[in-house]
Amino acid sequence: MSGLVLEHIEDLANFFAEINRVLKANGRAVLSAMHPAMFLRRSQPRFTDPDSGEIVQPGSDLQLLYLDEHSPSADFAARYPRREKYVDWPMLAVLDFAK
Repeated sequence: MSGLVLEHIEDLANFFAEINRVLKANGRAVLSAMHPAMFLRRSQPRFTDPDSGEIVQPGSDLQLLYLDEHSPSADFAARYPRREKYVDWPMLAVLDFAK
């Protein structure tokens, strides 16, 4: 279980490699992260330090500029019948970040 931590990890490749290393055969990992759309609303994770009471807002070197999700349409599925099962199902997310 990884609750809302992915946006705070610099080295995601090592993070996922470690998950792969420790999972048993047929094991499962459950991850959650703040949806990038939240950043478009200028929402950011924040925590209260239990010792000082100070509000801590972890930073990020990336700023989400644009988010778009795409689903195949019925017209698309008519041309590519194997895609019919995906009509109106999000298949592609486009995220544009700046440092």
